[in-house]
Amino acid sequence: MIPDFDGRIFGRQGKQKGNMYSYELYLTGAEKYRSILENGGFREIHTHAAYSHLYATTIVKNDELEINKSWNYIYDTWLQSSMFTMSDAPCLEEYFRCDGKVKRLKLYLPIEKKDSLLSISIVNLQEEHFLAAVSHGYRAEETASDILTNFIRQRPALQKKNGYRILIIRNKTSYICAVPAENEMPDISVKQLTIPSGVYAVIECDCCDDYSVFETMLISFINENGFECDEFPIFAIYETDSLFENIKLKIYGKIKKC
Repeated sequence: MIPDFDGRIFGRQGKQKGNMYSYELYLTGAEKYRSILENGGFREIHTHAAYSHLYATTIVKNDELEINKSWNYIYDTWLQSSMFTMSDAPCLEEYFRCDGKVKRLKLYLPIEKKDSLLSISIVNLQEEHFLAAVSHGYRAEETASDILTNFIRQRPALQKKNGYRILIIRNKTSYICAVPAENEMPDISVKQLTIPSGVYAVIECDCCDDYSVFETMLISFINENGFECDEFPIFAIYETDSLFENIKLKIYGKIKKC
């Protein structure tokens, strides 16, 4: 339509109208092409004021799978471990062209500084016993969660009106899901898991499904401060209300005795 256009092109999701999907394009320095654009099938054309905001960005190949993976990474992984939170500004995509074709995209995630930054503290924990469901391989998380849920349903002492403490240990091949034992005994479906007493580094944050990024931060903190990680695996404890609406997450890494 305008092969000699040399300005920048941005895109973003527009407001959906009924069942019609909307996508908006923003072109810089395109005013001289306005008449061409107006006759080119676009539903609406407006002049937009200059815009400035704080964004986290990454560049990706023009491939739908790669684009989705990059959006997932920047939001689910990078943002969760950063000092920022997502703001109300729009997400943007900038198109990089070569020989008339879009080769790469730059993704823009709108951010602002968090009110409270993530902190790591050192705490002493007393020994605590849990009842744990363990599963391995494909769908290990779903299987372990189902086993533990069924176990709790059969034991009123484990059913809490004010919320739950749920311990998670995961690695590449297995998944452990546990709750405090509350004097209940294990059966064939669950086993006893003991969290040893000792000194732990702990990160406290809002709920996050994949806490592996915080696990990496915890290990770095322990090593960089002259400590050594204990052999006991890093674990997470989710603290919930009875409706599982307000969830807090704590990730613990045991520090080896000097």
